[in-house]
Amino acid sequence: MKEAVAASAPMRSRHLELTLRSFRSAELRCRRRPSTRVLLLDLVSRVAPLLLGYSLMFMPSPIDYLGVALFAVATVSLLGSWFHDGVHGNIPWPKLAARLVERLGAGPLGISPLWWQYKHVRMHHRYVSNPEFDPDIQFGLLARVSVVQNWSIWHRSQHFHMWFLMPLATLNMLKPNEVWYSRRYRKYKEFESAPSAWVFLVDKYITFAVVWLPLFVFKPLSNAILDWTLFMLMTGTLASLITQVQHNTELAIGDEEFSTLYPLCEQLVRTTDVGVSKGIWWWLCGGVNFHIMHHVAPTLSFRELPEVTERLKLCLLDAGVELPVHQNIFVALVSHARLLRKLARRP
Repeated sequence: MKEAVAASAPMRSRHLELTLRSFRSAELRCRRRPSTRVLLLDLVSRVAPLLLGYSLMFMPSPIDYLGVALFAVATVSLLGSWFHDGVHGNIPWPKLAARLVERLGAGPLGISPLWWQYKHVRMHHRYVSNPEFDPDIQFGLLARVSVVQNWSIWHRSQHFHMWFLMPLATLNMLKPNEVWYSRRYRKYKEFESAPSAWVFLVDKYITFAVVWLPLFVFKPLSNAILDWTLFMLMTGTLASLITQVQHNTELAIGDEEFSTLYPLCEQLVRTTDVGVSKGIWWWLCGGVNFHIMHHVAPTLSFRELPEVTERLKLCLLDAGVELPVHQNIFVALVSHARLLRKLARRP
């Protein structure tokens, strides 16, 4: 019986791959792009709190703390939505306008949009959850989030220590990681056309300086440092929670390996959705909670994903497959915690 099931697995995988390819082609062929009005209203809903929060940071304490919180939340929201879409080339506006919107989300955190076109689009999406190529799961000795990653004795406490490291995520990204990662990835074809590391660093730090220098000029140094530190810790926590539940949960550690023959199947089993509707979490994470459909068709904008995901569910049900969805962020975090605990043990 087991042999019969094992023999039928490649056939089922091939059928699922063809189903996903057919569904993606149909959606891209008949896609309904959001109107300019819808896009502008969405952008305003994220930029307005961003600018208000930034302005309040220049006020005396404790009003500036409110500004820090608002600025951090709006930055993370823009990062997952408009910055993310911009990196994928999904903003249907003139290039200058699209680049400006990208900077609104990336600038406060010191993120290079150019670097993310290589790191995120070319590596993470193409090799999702592959420990050799996917930089999003390469935590080294800090954490093991995939069953195919090597285990280390340092991973034994990851289900404790990783929660304390989450707030430091954006501070870690602020380091000039592009220098050594650029050298490391040169051997991969995805980086053959990449510019020198200094180009990434200029792209990374100039906007960051434009955002933060005024605060350090017009406020006492101690207050400016405190506001900046609180902002980085808040964004680090939020960004970590958002990214970890997209791939690193119990729902995303399938036993089958699809990377060579069935890439869309792999995207399906290595990715999870969080939530089933457009609510507060959808706004906060920038719409990337509908993450499976984003990986199946990265050229769809975040505004299109909720409706397309509903159709994908029906399509998969017809194929006898259930879409891996966490009902809400709390369920997703529990699943992430269980994964960390499970992979902390020696294989």
